[in-house]
Amino acid sequence: MKEKIFAYLQLMRFPNLFTSIADVLAGYLIVNGLKIGTLELLALFLSTSFIYGGGCILNDVCDRKQDALERPQRPIPSGRVSMPEAFILSLVFFGLGLICAFWAGMACLFVASLLVLLAVSYDVFTKDMPVLGPVTMGACRGTNLVLGMSLSFHGSGIAIVFPLISFTYVFALTTLSHFEVEGGLSGKGWVVSGCLLLVLSMVLILSLTQQLAADCLIYMGLLVVFAAPALIAGLLKPAPQRVGRAVKFLILGIPLLDAIYVSGLHGWAYGIPVALCALPSTFLSRYLYVT
Repeated sequence: MKEKIFAYLQLMRFPNLFTSIADVLAGYLIVNGLKIGTLELLALFLSTSFIYGGGCILNDVCDRKQDALERPQRPIPSGRVSMPEAFILSLVFFGLGLICAFWAGMACLFVASLLVLLAVSYDVFTKDMPVLGPVTMGACRGTNLVLGMSLSFHGSGIAIVFPLISFTYVFALTTLSHFEVEGGLSGKGWVVSGCLLLVLSMVLILSLTQQLAADCLIYMGLLVVFAAPALIAGLLKPAPQRVGRAVKFLILGIPLLDAIYVSGLHGWAYGIPVALCALPSTFLSRYLYVT
C-alpha cells in the first residue's frame, strides 16, 4: 500500500502542487488583500491541486510508451500503476477540481473549466509541438493565477499584466524542458534566456514606473539567487542532467515569482505566505520528481 501511495504521489507531481497553490494564493491576495474568506480560499486550493494533479497524471498516461524507453522506473511503465487506473484517476481529479471550483463560485468554475481544457489540450495534443506546447503550458499557469483572482477580478488595472508575466516565465521553462532527456538546446537557448530576461525586465519596468512597489525587488532577487545557478549551468553545458536540474529549479521558483506580484501591490509582508510555498515543494522534490 505504501508503494502504491508513493506511486500516486509521483504521478501527480506532489511537490509541484504547492507551486500551483502559490499561484492561486497570489491571485487571491492580489485582488482581495487580507479580506480572506477561508472556505472559498480552501475551495480554490483544492480545485487547483486536483486539476494540476489530474493534468500530471494524464501527462504520464499519454507518455507511457515514451517513458517505457526513457524513464522505465516511472509508475506506469514500471507496472506500479496500471494505465486504466491512472486514466480514471485523472478524470476523477478533474471532476473534483471542477466541483471545488463550483463551491467557490460560478466565475471560479468558468476559469477552472478553461484550465482543465488547457491541461488536456497540452497533454493530448500540443505537448510535443515546439511552440504551441510551451504556449499551452504557459496559458495553463497564467489561467491558474487568474483562478485565484476570479472571485473579484474585473479585468482592469495592473493585475492583468501578472498572468502575462507568468505565461512568459512558464513558456521559457517548458521550452527548456523539451531538452531534459536528450540534452542540447538546438539553438533554443536564446529563446529561454530572452523570455526570462523579459520577465525580469517587465518587473523592473513596473517597479521603476511605480506600478509596483520596490518591495517586489526583494522576491525578484530571491528568485534569481534560487534559480539562476542551475539555469546558467544548464544553458552553458546543456547535458540532460543539467537541463533537468534547471527546469526543476525554475518550477520550484514559481512561488517566488508569485510573491513578486503580491509584494509589489501590498508590501513585502504579503509576499511571505506565497513565497513560503516554495519550502515544501523544495523539500519534497528530494524524494519525488517534479518534471
